[in-house]
Amino acid sequence: MKIAFFSNYLNHHQLPLAEAFNDMEGIEYTFVSVIAVPEFRKELGYKEIDAPFLLDVTKSEENRNKAIALALDADVAIFSTSRMNEYIIPRLQSGKLTFEYSERWLKKDYKVNLLSQNLWKHQLMYYRYGRRANLYMLCASAYAANDYYFLNSYKNRCFKWAYFTSVKPIDIDSVLERKRSRKLSMMWCSRIIGWKHPEMVINLASLLKSNGYAFEIDMYGIGPLIEETRRVIFERGLSDCVNIMGAVPNDAVINAMQRHNVFLFTSDQNEGWGAVANEAMSNGCTIVGSNKIGSIPFLVKHGENGLIFKSKDINSLVKNVISILDNPDLCELMARRAYSDMLNMWSPQNAAQRFISLANVLQEGRSTPFEDGPCSQARPYTF
Repeated sequence: MKIAFFSNYLNHHQLPLAEAFNDMEGIEYTFVSVIAVPEFRKELGYKEIDAPFLLDVTKSEENRNKAIALALDADVAIFSTSRMNEYIIPRLQSGKLTFEYSERWLKKDYKVNLLSQNLWKHQLMYYRYGRRANLYMLCASAYAANDYYFLNSYKNRCFKWAYFTSVKPIDIDSVLERKRSRKLSMMWCSRIIGWKHPEMVINLASLLKSNGYAFEIDMYGIGPLIEETRRVIFERGLSDCVNIMGAVPNDAVINAMQRHNVFLFTSDQNEGWGAVANEAMSNGCTIVGSNKIGSIPFLVKHGENGLIFKSKDINSLVKNVISILDNPDLCELMARRAYSDMLNMWSPQNAAQRFISLANVLQEGRSTPFEDGPCSQARPYTF
């Protein structure tokens, strides 16, 4: 099977899945990059990635012509939902099996998002070329199906998808045993900006401390609100239990996940996916995540492999964290299940294998064989 994956540029979020496809026997895989890495991304640490399966159309006109031909020639093609009309429209007209992948469109107030020119350009493409084509949607957000159903598109054509981070086997028993020797520790890792809601961590700490709970919280990251966050921690007398760790390399973040009991993920609906959730769950850290984060409803089964709280609701967050503080055995059980689910269900290797199965059954006119996880049916989500 020849698979072509068209996206903006190859980055560290896309690489594990690309490598999983490339390593499969009988699969000829090409990742087509249609733009150069933006400068603002380079400032955030993104680098140009070279790989034997990469076709970068920004490097030459020859590569662009190869990509145009590949869009028609591939057995299965996957496209992101932007900057792709040159490649996807001829593909849709060919009648060959085609997928798009997308986070959610309507992250903000619907009235604001519905003014987006990019949204309506995409919807126009769908209604003109895709509505009757052999086209399906891979939803890299639990809310993507909500938005597409609201826009009256891709109904019954949506499948669960993700940003698939590398899942490395770890000795989960040893990781969890080391955590038992410490008082319960929590971590938060993000840019310290408004829609990531660092203030919820401070409010949580204040309420837990006032109720006599023993804990510590380490906050990793930098951002425009870092000094304000430091000031509030000091003024509320939380310096003995809340620590600002600053920016650290990703390897250090992974090590921290293997030391801490709980990962607090407090972003609101602006968090399209949130790959840090994958990483926390893959490293023995019990996640307590906001229901509006794109990854949380897909990855977390509440009370089984993590906990979900109502976005921006401090009472909901406190209630869920206290349930862990009062029952550390439950915390450990959920961490163990989370690691197993990431290793066996949400790994890039499993996603690649499932995608091949999905492509085969769709070409045969049958429905997905998967009831949950990658490539299962995605429907509008409510919490």
